[in-house]
Formats: sequence, structure tokens, C-alpha cells
Amino acid sequence: NRLLLNAMKNLFYCTLAIVALVGCKPEKSGQSRIFVDIDNSVVFSAKDMEEMHRVDDGAFQLKVADMVRYVPELGILVKSGNDLFLFDDKTNSVTAKFGRLGRAKDEYTFISDFGYDKDAGQVYLYDMNSKRINWYSPKGEFIDTVGVTSKASRQPFSTIVKYGDNYIGKRVFGMPGVPELSLYDKDFNFVHAISPELLLRSGIDLGKQFSCNDDGEVLYNRYFSNEILTVTPDSVSVRYVVDFGDYNVPDDNFTDEYEIIDYVNSDSVNECATLISNICDKGNYLSFSFIKKPGRRCLCIYDKTAGKSRSLIVHDPEFEVSQIIPAGDCAFVFFEDP
Repeated sequence: NRLLLNAMKNLFYCTLAIVALVGCKPEKSGQSRIFVDIDNSVVFSAKDMEEMHRVDDGAFQLKVADMVRYVPELGILVKSGNDLFLFDDKTNSVTAKFGRLGRAKDEYTFISDFGYDKDAGQVYLYDMNSKRINWYSPKGEFIDTVGVTSKASRQPFSTIVKYGDNYIGKRVFGMPGVPELSLYDKDFNFVHAISPELLLRSGIDLGKQFSCNDDGEVLYNRYFSNEILTVTPDSVSVRYVVDFGDYNVPDDNFTDEYEIIDYVNSDSVNECATLISNICDKGNYLSFSFIKKPGRRCLCIYDKTAGKSRSLIVHDPEFEVSQIIPAGDCAFVFFEDP
């Protein structure tokens, strides 16, 4: 029973100092090509980190970290099952819970996406099933709900990110030939497709693809792609190319992402690296998480000025690594106690 298993787990987190790690036997990369030397990665376990904190969930039931967003202004937004929490890493406690399952005005039926609008100072929760976005204060107080049924129903989005006064969204997979990215206005009305030649390949959801850097630019990574893209309301361009060397998944013109999953999971592939996510482009460092087969969660840190990168493999025989979240000059590693 999944609910029973979740109730038995404890959630822990550690903090890694990124700045010190980049200096360890770095490899040279081009300004836009990031070489990840996996064979010389630093391997970390929970005991190697300075301190391991048990998440104090107080009255809340926060036992797993399914999806995590680092918000510098607030702390860490954590999706745990069907709930959304705010975790304050400074006080090591959960400080807010946002809504609950249900069909009332302040409730939701599914958490499709979530984030923080720093201009409004509010947390948003997107319920794609109910076709609406709920807004909450950082303390968890319900503010408003915005229906998107009549606005984006013909070109619906599965996840969004703020861009100025508008939004950039990843579309919902439907018929073949659907553009992957679109622009929506401040009221979530569809404006136009961005780069119509970039087409959706499936409807799977495997991690966080959007991020924003210090300059307000939107970065995006397609599932199983080694390219990190810059997205504007009118264009998509390649910002960085990640090179895993011998661990790259070959570009064999797969029909869709399910074919790539079948390839990665096949017995003929012993090791590979893919699924870039949780991109953080802040200050002098670009960092992101990725997965190395067999079953290792990893972190890459790239010094943009020096053109040096370093990779870390986080593995622990006692704890399951749940999430690795880069946060500027450090990274949060969430562990689950089985």
C-alpha cells in the first residue's frame, strides 16, 4: 500500500557547497559546450556531507519529495503526494501547506505544476484536470482562482513559467504535430506558438524543464535532449550543449520519447546519462541534475567564467536519493528513509 509506505518514511536533506566542488580536478569545456567527465565524478553519500537534517514536518504529513522547486525568496516548494508544502531550509521546518484535494474554490483535483510569482508575491498551483490556477500567499492562505477552460482550451499547457507580464508554456500532447512551446498572456489566453518546428514528442512528465536565470531569461530542456535552450516569446535557441562523452544517448531519430525510454531501459545499454532537469543558472554557475544508468542521481556544476565543469554522483546504501536541487552556490539533496 503506497500510502502506508509513505507514512513509514522519514525525509532528510543535506546541503552541498558547489563552489568548493568545482575546483576538484575540473575538465575544460567550451563556452557553450559543457563536457561532463562522469568517469572522474566525485561520489557522495549521506555520511560524506557535513550535516544531515531530518525534515521537521510538524503537523503536516511530508514524507516524500516527488517534485521540488527552489525559490530563493521563500525556501523550497515540495510536492509530496497530493499535497504542496513550503519548506524553510533555514529553520528546518515546513511553514505552509497550499490547499487540499477537493472541488471547492480553494481546492484542487491534481497538482500539474506549481511555482512562485515574485512580482505578485504569491504561490501558484496549476490543476490541469480542473483547468484552473489557484493562488496562495506564502503562508498558505488562499487568494484567488483563475479558470483557464475558455482561454487555453484549444491550446492547453501542461506547465508554465512567468516571462515578464506573460507566460511561456509547454503544450499538452494531443495529435501529432503539436508545437511544444507557446506564449500566453497575463490572463493565460493563448497568443501564439513559439518555434512551430519544435514539436511535442509525447505527453510524459519526468521532471522540471523550465527555469529562469538572474537576467529573467527562460531556459528549457527537452526530455532526453543534451541541449539547454533559451526561450523568448518569439524564438528558441541553443544556449548550452551538454556532452556526456561515451555516456551520451545517441541521436538516432527516435519517433517519440517512449522509444528513447525503451532504448535506455534495454539490456543492451549498460550505462548512459540523460534526463537533464532542475536547471539553475545563477551568478557564475550553471548547475543541473541528471540520471546515470544504472539508477544514480547526479549533479553537474559548470563555472561559466572558467569554462570548467564537475559532476557528482550521489548514492547511499542506506537512504534512497529522492531529489537533487541546485540552488546557486549550493545544492539540496533530499533522501528518503525506506
